[in-house]
Formats: sequence, structure tokens, C-alpha cells
Amino acid sequence: MKIIVTRHGQTDWNKKGKFQGISDIGLNRKGKQEVKDLAERLKDEDIFKIFTSPLKRALSTAEEIKKYHEEAELVVEDNLRELSYGVFEGLTPQDVRREFGEDVWRRRVKDKYNFEIPEGESYNMAEARINKLIEKILEENKDIIVVCHGGVGKLLIKNLARIPFKKVDKDYLKSAGLTILEKEKGKWKIKNFNDKKFSS
Repeated sequence: MKIIVTRHGQTDWNKKGKFQGISDIGLNRKGKQEVKDLAERLKDEDIFKIFTSPLKRALSTAEEIKKYHEEAELVVEDNLRELSYGVFEGLTPQDVRREFGEDVWRRRVKDKYNFEIPEGESYNMAEARINKLIEKILEENKDIIVVCHGGVGKLLIKNLARIPFKKVDKDYLKSAGLTILEKEKGKWKIKNFNDKKFSS
């Protein structure tokens, strides 16, 4: 079994460095091209199902991938929605520091996994729904693609590969980047992490 985890293509909010979370922002021109490149890269994979977040930036990414996999079932999964960034959504880190103070920002940086954004959720809070989703995915026992978001993608990779959050959080998951996990001797191994060399 192979699990391919990919993040959606770029949006204007990504380009501007804004917290996006559950705000439903569509792909921009660059994001649409990234998704075409991603779909081309994945066209020869033998895919049984494509799981996707319901947010349109992920759903449109999944639909582009599915063009090469007509037999694969497209499953819209609410547990794949991005973390809610609450009052931070639509703001850049600089905006957050200005509006909520340096102390709030320092607390988030110090313990990002547990920090609960006001009116939002922490990575720790989101982990329960991600683990439910992992159980569902593993029942398939066939190659699948998961189209999601930066925060949720990190939790998926962390919990499948059983690695510390700080290790997976060192890298920003690239828009339309690929992480491929395969099972070896009962353990999930990362074969390709955050790859985007195929993009034009």
C-alpha cells in the first residue's frame, strides 16, 4: 500500500503569507498550473481512491488529479479540512503581532502544537479527527492519494510515520508538493518528502 499526501495549489492568500485555515479561498493562476503539473506527475500511479478536503482549493486540486484516474473514487472528507486559525485567518504573521501583541506570537512559536488560536484550534485538538481519518484510509489497503492542507498534511505524515511534530514542522509543506509513504515490515516509511521537482 502506498499513501500519497499532497497539498493544494497556491492561492492569493498563500502568496501574501496570510493564515488561511478554513476560509474557502480558490486557487490563483500559479496554483492552477501547479495542479496541472502535479496531476501530470501522478498520472501513472495506480490509484484506488482520492481523499480530499471539502475546501475548494483542495477539491479543485483533487478534481484535476482525477482526470487521469477516471476509475478512482473521489471521496470528500470533512476531517481533511484545514485547522481553523480562528481570529488569525486573513492575517499575516506581522498583522497578528501588531493586532494581538508579541507575547501571543511568542507563545505560539514556543509551543505551536498545543497553542490554541482564539476561536480556532490547535494541532493537538485537530489530531483526533486526523487519527479517525487515518483509520479509514488504512482500511482501504490499496494505493490512495490524500489532497489536503499544510497543517493537516503535517499531522497525517507525523502520525503515519510516527515522527515527532517538531521534526515534520521544520519544513513548510509546499503548494502541490508530494510526500509519498510506503509500508515496510509493518511500518510506514517516508519515501519522498515535500517534493516539487516536477513542477514547471
